[in-house]
Amino acid sequence: MDKILEIGGYKISYDTHLFDKEYGITAELSEQFEWLYNECRKKNNPKIIGKLNQLIEKFPAVPILKNYLSIAYLNMGNSKKTEEITKQIIAEYPGYIFGILNEANICIDKKQYSKVPELLGKSLDIRDMYPEREIFQVAELTSYFKLAIRYYVSVNKPELAEDKLELLKEIAPEHHDTDQAESLLFPYRAARMQKMMEEENKNRISARIVRTLPPQTKNSPQFNHPEILNLYKYDFQIPKHLLKEIIELPRKSVIDDLEKILNDSIQRFEWFSKKKYDSNTHSFIFHSIFLLTELRAEESLSKILTFLEYDEEILDYWLGDHKTETIWQSIFFMSLSQLDELQRFLLKPGIYSYSKTVVTEALAQIAIHYPKRRSEILSIFSETLHFMLNAKKSDNVIDTDFTGLLIGDAIHCGFYELLPVIKLLYEKKYVSPMINGDYSEIENDIRQVDLLENKYELQNIFDFYDHVVETWYGYGGNDVDDDEDVEDVDYEDEDYFLPPKKTEQAVSEKIGRNEPCPCGSGKKYKKCCLLKNL
Repeated sequence: MDKILEIGGYKISYDTHLFDKEYGITAELSEQFEWLYNECRKKNNPKIIGKLNQLIEKFPAVPILKNYLSIAYLNMGNSKKTEEITKQIIAEYPGYIFGILNEANICIDKKQYSKVPELLGKSLDIRDMYPEREIFQVAELTSYFKLAIRYYVSVNKPELAEDKLELLKEIAPEHHDTDQAESLLFPYRAARMQKMMEEENKNRISARIVRTLPPQTKNSPQFNHPEILNLYKYDFQIPKHLLKEIIELPRKSVIDDLEKILNDSIQRFEWFSKKKYDSNTHSFIFHSIFLLTELRAEESLSKILTFLEYDEEILDYWLGDHKTETIWQSIFFMSLSQLDELQRFLLKPGIYSYSKTVVTEALAQIAIHYPKRRSEILSIFSETLHFMLNAKKSDNVIDTDFTGLLIGDAIHCGFYELLPVIKLLYEKKYVSPMINGDYSEIENDIRQVDLLENKYELQNIFDFYDHVVETWYGYGGNDVDDDEDVEDVDYEDEDYFLPPKKTEQAVSEKIGRNEPCPCGSGKKYKKCCLLKNL
């Protein structure tokens, strides 16, 4: 017998031959079960009927064969025959759980819900059905829990179904019964999500973006170094030697050029946004930010923060998913000696919620990477939350999404000291509950943090670019030779900036971390299933 595991209070055997001796299953017959199982589940497969009847005649004491026969008839649309065989199974093998489960499924099909607890036990616990047994085979448990979940969904008790699903996932997370059971909850989760979103929208408070575009121009910047022009010609597949050449330029003048690129994205936004987006000609903003990061240009932090003060349309155009996926690392490296700049940014009115979240994520990672700075970051978080708590809506700083995301970063750091102010913010409805759940969940989660799990990798520009090219959608098949010559262009020719062809902006293969989680939990993906899918 295989090793017995105890999970969720159940002693479980994963031995597929656990009942072979009890039911007289020979090795020859056992070898056919997988094929028989697959064949009986096919639609309109009359050949399997004859094969099963032959085996039943040869092995009359094996209930699994009649179980397969009932499934085969069901998949042929002959529910009458399925019911007939199910009754035979129960009469001949009263302790055979799959016969009982089949009968319970038939009751649900007929909406005879009251009969299900009579068959499965009032508490819907398999141990009540078999009080004399200590060990259950895993297939018994997965089938039982799937049926219990179907029953609870049918009688409109999705909370109890979720409880059973949680236990089922603990017992057999990869089992097909687990997947099928979870799919039964999708309609309820979708309805719950819709209801939560409607309620969320009623209570949502967002900051009105203050910073507007400056007077626009079509004129390109005048750079100190011609090498900078290459940043307007490549996406993340830019040859590494071109990046190295820029990094090795005189520090002061190259930083000035990279800051001019930041300004260019804003001063010519209307001109660029009228063009079809092409990653080769529109990725210069990324190169600017990440090269400044590689140079540890702390003096440029204020310029990047100013860029983040623009509205969602501008930031989405230039940054896409990078807004919430990667820019935090730039803030991380450039702010290590000037956290006061970040504090001022968080208290500013009229800034997009996800721009502020870039900052709080960077702060959280500083606290995790440098434990000695925990109290410093905790103080910034505390001041920001208290500032939100005492603000008025007219101050244009309250943002329920941002507050929720900030609390999420506080959870990542294990800042349990913030619970009192978090509770007050919840009471004032200044927090989006869709992000981290209700206050009781936060109270639990913030004390059970694994900082190592929440510690993000820090990369240099070359490793980071490789990572984007290898894992983000939009870069396959467009490799650029690292030694490829750069074509000379006339920078004064405005047509240089016209994209040669249309390509989609590269995006992360993952679901946007700030989108609603598709699992239906009601939380943002960043705070729900993101880590499971990394």
